[in-house]
Amino acid sequence: MAQDFDDVYGSTDDAIAEKTHVFLQANDLPDRFAQLPTKHTFSVLELGFGSGLNFLLTWQLWRQQRQDKSLARLVYTSVEGIPMSAADLQHCQARWPELAPLAEQLQRQYPLPMKGFYQLHFDEVTLNLILAPAEEALAQLQGPVDAVYMDGFNPAKNAAMWQPGVFQAIAQLSHSGTTLATYSAARMVKDNLTKVGYSYQVNSGFGLKRNQLNARFVAPKSDAQASLSPWQQAPQTLPPGSRIAVIGAGISGCSTALALQQRGYEVQLIEQGPEAAYGASGNQQGMLYAKLPDNVNIAGQLHQQGLAYSMVLLKQAVPSHLWQACGLLQLAQNEQQVEQMQRVTARQFAPQWLQTVSQQAASDIAADQVAAGGLWFAQAGWVNPHGWCQHLAGLLQQTPWFNTSLQQLNYQQGQWQLHLSGACAGMEAFAGVVLCNAAQAAALVPALDLPLKSIRGQVSYVQQPQGCQTVVCGEGYVTPVSAGTMAVGASYNLG
Repeated sequence: MAQDFDDVYGSTDDAIAEKTHVFLQANDLPDRFAQLPTKHTFSVLELGFGSGLNFLLTWQLWRQQRQDKSLARLVYTSVEGIPMSAADLQHCQARWPELAPLAEQLQRQYPLPMKGFYQLHFDEVTLNLILAPAEEALAQLQGPVDAVYMDGFNPAKNAAMWQPGVFQAIAQLSHSGTTLATYSAARMVKDNLTKVGYSYQVNSGFGLKRNQLNARFVAPKSDAQASLSPWQQAPQTLPPGSRIAVIGAGISGCSTALALQQRGYEVQLIEQGPEAAYGASGNQQGMLYAKLPDNVNIAGQLHQQGLAYSMVLLKQAVPSHLWQACGLLQLAQNEQQVEQMQRVTARQFAPQWLQTVSQQAASDIAADQVAAGGLWFAQAGWVNPHGWCQHLAGLLQQTPWFNTSLQQLNYQQGQWQLHLSGACAGMEAFAGVVLCNAAQAAALVPALDLPLKSIRGQVSYVQQPQGCQTVVCGEGYVTPVSAGTMAVGASYNLG
């Protein structure tokens, strides 16, 4: 029971059969999954994640229908305004033992209940879990989507999720083949669907629910996208299997190359040095934490969600000797910083993720004497960037081209022409190019006048038998001892 809306999450008799009837079958997913061409992506949008049952059933159906087919992806985007805690999610999902193998994977990545966008990966299935009100979240999404689940609480009890603006946002994400299903056949739902270009039909409901509704988008695609400013328009997606070059094999380049490969592209990583992480990403120990402002802004959200995403990736795929979730202390340097940190924690982050601590508590956490209290990021830590990049590069299907420099970049007849020198010298054509080579990118695309600048930094490595038990940041920073060495840094100088 959801006390906020005085409504239930699903049937207590046979929730699996109910959700399958109302959402999976009404959207014709068994046939659509089975017939999806190789290297294509199927996109589902759900309003109302709840206990995650719709996602688990969709994931299970995907695995059943795609057993003998590869190189296709399911992207499931779900919006939830009032998320369950991990404990409540686990309690609910325990009622479905047939889904336990999938539920356990979801529970391991399920985020803390903090507002934001969270991306969870399960091989060829990606869950974009958005913890925010529906209309606010939908305004930040790009389509197209192929199927929609409207699984919010009763429209009479949860009016915000059934506002006209929500239906308009769904229509902006739809195309001529998009289908929609919902348990509600209320007049308001039918009228709103009709207004935004969906045709609907009312079918038999499940159990005690008399009706359920499914719909198909039939309106011509709106020209609203064309009226947006260039930087607001969604880019044209390259066809599956396109050849893409990624320039630079640091953290950014290696991560981007692997992400593109996972999405079905043929990726070539190109690095001017002799190995991955030869440049600025070559440190032995780097801090993992979020630099948070004391008000809500995009940069702060990016840092917060980036930290959560990084820690999940490390747990999933990176050898444990290359990183440590030991936590991080950010010490206050003066009274002004103390007040700023108090404003940060007043934004109601989950205490398991962020809290303020006194000088004594900070010293206890670090197992060493520290100079002040501050912020405690319990789920942060450090990583070996050099080892991380080497590991990511080793997962690529195409061997990276090392000792190879990009001299010139030209776009001709729908292809990017790369003039290369070094070990793999010559002219190569790619459908797309991603520049991950820091300030050097500006020289390759001078017409864009990119506002890039170089900042030099130096880290010292000190041989120590033991040290702090966590990363400690103040005017500088120090990491825990790894293999008899700790990192102390860092300078950060323009030019």
